[in-house]
Amino acid sequence: NEQHPDLNFIGLILGPRGNTHKRLEKDFGLRVAIRGKGSVKDGRGRTAQPDDEDELHVVITAEGADAKARVAECIKRIHQLITPMDDDVNEHKQKQLRELAELNGTLKRPEYGIDGAGFRRGGPGRGELGEARARCQRCGDFSHPTQDCKYSGELDKAYSDFMAEVSRPAEKSESRSGGLEKLPPAAP
Repeated sequence: NEQHPDLNFIGLILGPRGNTHKRLEKDFGLRVAIRGKGSVKDGRGRTAQPDDEDELHVVITAEGADAKARVAECIKRIHQLITPMDDDVNEHKQKQLRELAELNGTLKRPEYGIDGAGFRRGGPGRGELGEARARCQRCGDFSHPTQDCKYSGELDKAYSDFMAEVSRPAEKSESRSGGLEKLPPAAP
């Protein structure tokens, strides 16, 4: 940690919302704990541990006949995760950032490729030069935002009329025999 103060070892092991940590434990069938300086955020209500002032380290515990082998494989995987490298080439870090964006709902997916100048071209919501355009939530068209939709009143009134017609109770009429008659279907 002292050799690479700008590298977030804890984040690389925990991952977004602890998902990388959970996957390690599930994949190898063991427990992984991060201990030492900086491993616990202040105010978490955790009782002090004897190794809280030690250098940052990982404690791996497993049970069973193959525990040693699983721990050894997990150690290899953790070393792969925390190997210092540039963020631009760190696939693990890129996957974590992508996963976080998905979890937060901010991931932008390139659906229609990139042209030679680095601009996205065409596709829904994109103009001729790749610029983003608004999509109307009422009619689905890309030519205008929802507040400018020409169908705003027409569609709302048509929907209201339809719902009123559907939810109206059927009128009862008595036949000569005293029973109920079936009403003819409503005209379109």
